[in-house]
Amino acid sequence: MNNDQITNQQGKSPLWILILAILVIAVGVWASNFYKEWTTNPNQETIQSELLLEQQHILKQTDVINTNWLRTLNPLVKNVEGRVVWSNVLQKGVMEFVGLPKIDKNQQYRLWIYDLVGKDTKPIFSTEFTKVLSDKFLIPFSSKDLINSPFKFELMLKTDGEEISQPLFLAQP
Repeated sequence: MNNDQITNQQGKSPLWILILAILVIAVGVWASNFYKEWTTNPNQETIQSELLLEQQHILKQTDVINTNWLRTLNPLVKNVEGRVVWSNVLQKGVMEFVGLPKIDKNQQYRLWIYDLVGKDTKPIFSTEFTKVLSDKFLIPFSSKDLINSPFKFELMLKTDGEEISQPLFLAQP
């Protein structure tokens, strides 16, 4: 073996080791990120099962409001069904939807609550969501403000850049 062959072979060995090391590190980073995502974001079936239990817990409260959504004339929701379950004592609720359509990225579903005993007559913002998880799913909601005596729940469709939201559903106890 001459000096050129020895230098060539020595030059290749560290390069292959370096490539292998980079590959091992990349796979390790990917696996770590996958594990983190898997442990911090349980699948939607688990979340929906937990929300079903929460809905059943709310339904057992003595002050429960359990009312169906009343559709507006908006054609977007003509085939949608669902209900609202709320407890003043717990200050939380669960919305149920069957057939709610997916919306564009620049839109949000927003829930507003009207309170008879509130500070003023304006609706109180409760929650917003953008993802329709499946044909039938549950969404939890609450409010930063105290809700004393809700008399109407209203789901609106807000589109970025538009001042007026589209009313989709009403629920009145």
